[in-house]
Amino acid sequence: MLKPFSYLFRGSLILRILVAIILALVCYYLIPTLSSKAAILGQLFITLLRSIAPFLVFILLIAAIIRADSGTNKIIRAIVIVYITATLISACISAAVTLFAPAIQINLTGVDGSSIQLAKEQSALEVVETQFLRMFENPVKALVDSNFMALLTWSVFFGIAFRFCKQNVKDILFEIADATGRVVGWIVQLVPIGVFGIFSDVLTNHGIGELARYGELILLLLVIYSIIALVFYPLVGFYFTRKNPYPTLFKCLVVSGVPAFFSRSSAANIPVNLKAADNFGIPRSVSAFIIPLGANISLTAAAATITVLSITLARTLGIEIHYLTALLACVVAALCAIGCSGVPGGSLLMIPIAASLFGVPPEISAQMIGIGFLIGVVQDSVETAVNSSGDIYFTKVVCDHYGVSDDPNFEND
Repeated sequence: MLKPFSYLFRGSLILRILVAIILALVCYYLIPTLSSKAAILGQLFITLLRSIAPFLVFILLIAAIIRADSGTNKIIRAIVIVYITATLISACISAAVTLFAPAIQINLTGVDGSSIQLAKEQSALEVVETQFLRMFENPVKALVDSNFMALLTWSVFFGIAFRFCKQNVKDILFEIADATGRVVGWIVQLVPIGVFGIFSDVLTNHGIGELARYGELILLLLVIYSIIALVFYPLVGFYFTRKNPYPTLFKCLVVSGVPAFFSRSSAANIPVNLKAADNFGIPRSVSAFIIPLGANISLTAAAATITVLSITLARTLGIEIHYLTALLACVVAALCAIGCSGVPGGSLLMIPIAASLFGVPPEISAQMIGIGFLIGVVQDSVETAVNSSGDIYFTKVVCDHYGVSDDPNFEND
C-alpha cells in the first residue's frame, strides 16, 4: 500500500526537487486551494531542520576536533594551512561582495519585527560583547534555545577534552555523529516535499514575481563562486609557483570540478582527486592523507554560501551590519564550513550560527535554510565543484612549491 509513496524517495534528489517546483507551479495555476494548504508541508520541513540543527552542530564539531590531525610533514602542514586559510579568505571575499552588492530582499513568513529590534539598535561593539557573553551559556540551555555561539564554544572545549579519552570512547562519539548525520540524511530526503510546501507558500502569498529574487540570489552566489575559483585560486597558485596559474587551474576544474558538479559530493569525488594527484605526480604519501582531509576541511564555497545567505537574511530584516560583526561572521562561517563536512546540505544547516551574530532568531534563520534547499538545484552543484577542484589545485601548487611533484624519492617524514 505504501509502494506509491516510496517513489518520493528514489532517484536523483535534484530531479525530485525540480519535479516538486514544477508541481508547485501547476498547483498554483490549476488548483489554487491545494496550493494555499500546502504551506504546512514547508513549515513541517523547516521545523525538522530547526530541531535537529543545534545538536547536529554540537556533535559534528566535537567529532571534527577529535579527528583533527595536523600531520608531521611540513608539506602536509603547509597544505592544511592553505586549506583553512583559503576557506576563511573566501568567506571574507563573499562578505565584501555581498555588502557592496545591491541588497536582495527575500520574503519571509510569520516574522515578528520586534524580535529583531534589539539587533538594530546595538552598535558593533555591543553586538560583539553580547555574543561573547552568550558563548558561555549553559550548554544544555544552549541546545534548547538554539544558542549556536555557545554550542560552538562548548563543542571546542568538549572536542579538545575528548581527544584525551580512550579510543573506545572516541568511537562511540563518532558513531553518535554518524547516526546524527544519518538522521539529517533522512530529513534531507524530505526536501522535495518541503520545497513543494515552501514554494507553494511563496507563490500563494507573494506571487510569481518572487522567483526573480531567488534568481538574483543564485546569480550573486554564482558570481562569488566565480571570483573564488577564477581570481582567488590563481592568486594562491601564483604565490606558490610564480608561474601562470591558469593552465593548472583549468585542468583541475575539468578533471575534478566537472565530476564534482554532477556528483554534488566532495567525499564521492575523493577517488577522482586521488587519480588526478597521481597524474600530477604528487606522491601518494601526501595525496593519500591530504585529499580525504581536504574533502572535509577545504570548503571555500561552503563558507561563501553560509556567509552570503546569513548576510542576505540580516539585510532582508533591515539589520545594520557592522564590519566588525561581519568579520566575526566570516570566521564563524569558515569554522562552520569545516564542521559541516560530509552532511547533505550541511552548509545550509550552519546558516543559523552565522545569522545569530546579527541578532537573527533561529526560527527566522531556519526559513533561509529552506530557501537554500530551493536554490540548491543549481547552487549546490557549483559549490561542490569549486570546493573539490580547490582541494586538488591547492595540493598541486604547494607540492610544486616544495619541488616534490614527480619526485619518486620523496618520503613523508
